[in-house]
Amino acid sequence: QNQLFGTLPESLGNLKQLRHLELDVNALVGPIPESFGNLLLLRNLTVSFNFLTSSIPTSLGKLAELQYMDFSTNFLVGATPESLGNLTQLQFLYLNHNGLIGSIPQSLGNLTQLLVLNLAINEIAGSI
Repeated sequence: QNQLFGTLPESLGNLKQLRHLELDVNALVGPIPESFGNLLLLRNLTVSFNFLTSSIPTSLGKLAELQYMDFSTNFLVGATPESLGNLTQLQFLYLNHNGLIGSIPQSLGNLTQLLVLNLAINEIAGSI
């Protein structure tokens, strides 16, 4: 736990060699930058327990090396992007405790390495 506050800068997307980005339990606000889709070597992306208020960027579907994504306990809105189905190395996906809507994307069926999928406490509806 730190005391970081403010928005996530787009310039974080310039850290092309970054493997782990862990910014959980802070007071970060605003959107998840589209530029995070440029972090092609990223394996761990954790921004849980903040106050992020955007939709999940479709650009994150380019993170082919990503194994762990935790966006839980924020105020994320909108539908879960189909592009997350491109993350074929993903093992852990935590999107719980947000305001996500819509249905579960069928593309998540492509995540054959997935061990944990947590979508609890959202506004998701429809069939599984």
